[in-house]
Amino acid sequence: MKQNRSLVALSLLILSGWGVAAYAQAPVAAAHSAQNVQATSQLSFPSFQSLDTHHRGYLNRSDIPDNVASLRPLRMHFKDYATLISGRLSPYNYNNYILNQTGNKNRVFARTARH
Repeated sequence: MKQNRSLVALSLLILSGWGVAAYAQAPVAAAHSAQNVQATSQLSFPSFQSLDTHHRGYLNRSDIPDNVASLRPLRMHFKDYATLISGRLSPYNYNNYILNQTGNKNRVFARTARH
């Protein structure tokens, strides 16, 4: 009986040690994630109107400048943000891109099906 108690006590010590180690690592992961969000939130994003130089109300991939650091992911993944039917980027989808890059969890991607 005494041996069972010591076995239980040893198990509890081991499990509590793992819990402390996991708890100690959690702030490090949270700080790293916060640094990534802070770095992307410091990027400046041009307004949709400044990119829409032809005043069409939408953007093509060729309208996105390749020398703006905050827009490089948009150029690389343009099809992910543009509508499927037209292949154009609406102001709504451009705002979703900005929200995605700044780490906002309240984004909604409007994707339309191909016919």
